Amino acid sequence: MTTAIAIDHLSHSQVQSFTLCPRKWSYEKVERAPKERVGSALIFGIALHDALAAANEAALTGEGFDAATGFVTAWKATIDEASVPVQYGKDDADDLIAKGRALAHAYTPPPGIIGVEQPFTIELDPDLPPVHAEANRTHRPLAAVVAEAITAYVVRTDAHRVPVAMER
Repeated sequence: MTTAIAIDHLSHSQVQSFTLCPRKWSYEKVERAPKERVGSALIFGIALHDALAAANEAALTGEGFDAATGFVTAWKATIDEASVPVQYGKDDADDLIAKGRALAHAYTPPPGIIGVEQPFTIELDPDLPPVHAEANRTHRPLAAVVAEAITAYVVRTDAHRVPVAMER
């Protein structure tokens, strides 16, 4: 017997999760089972994303920002928010923090940023829930970014989430 569930929106991560393992998606989205642990790669990715977004925002407003320090702050906050044990792979926390600091330190926001973390929603089909996504860094009119971002977030279910960065 199939049970219908109401989904108020779709995201790339939901589509990807369902494609990779429908049962895991069901545990997370339908049954809302609590997570037992979180992978260190997810913590690393979120922390780096947050640090670089803050660096882009600082560039947009003309403020200074130390992205390496921002990475460490975001790392600690992300671990605190996880509230479950972190599962490490070949790199321990100190290794990942050092790598994250180095990556964030090497990042230079490009000139001409006109928006950071710009959310958007688009309806692809009236019978499907709307797709929610965000353009991480915008360099041209948002309408052009949305068209390209939908390709990145919806069609690319075979790849990891790729930050959408548009250059002039």
